[in-house]
Amino acid sequence: MEDNDETDRMIFKVIYVFRKILEQRAINRHLHTESWLNITHVPYIMNIGTNGISNTDLVFQMKVSRQAVSKILKEMEQEQLIYTSKNESDARTLLINLAPKGKALFNTVKVDAKELSGEYKKILGPKRYEAMLDSLLEIVAYHESLEKK
Repeated sequence: MEDNDETDRMIFKVIYVFRKILEQRAINRHLHTESWLNITHVPYIMNIGTNGISNTDLVFQMKVSRQAVSKILKEMEQEQLIYTSKNESDARTLLINLAPKGKALFNTVKVDAKELSGEYKKILGPKRYEAMLDSLLEIVAYHESLEKK
């Protein structure tokens, strides 16, 4: 049997496992009551937010191809989670907004995230929790700055 000591603290493994845990939590809490919900829609909902977003900005935020975003947006439109409109100032750009069903999902996820943050603050303490978030945001900003070069 292989010794996993060298991979237990590997960032790729830790983030992958953490992501799977969060997805399973969402499935257990929401998918069993909302058969229409697709877990891949949740990050899109959270990036669209209550103010909406352009398709160009959404592609950047999601870190996937324009074609992949377009495919998911079509699914979300069919599920009545979002609606799109032309950008008045740039006809090449779509504006994406949450429909009432999407807003309800956004609010549900937001409440769930707040609850989960509270649990993590109990485990880590508020200072370590905030330091962890600050560190992750700094790492994300670093990688985004590399993309711009």
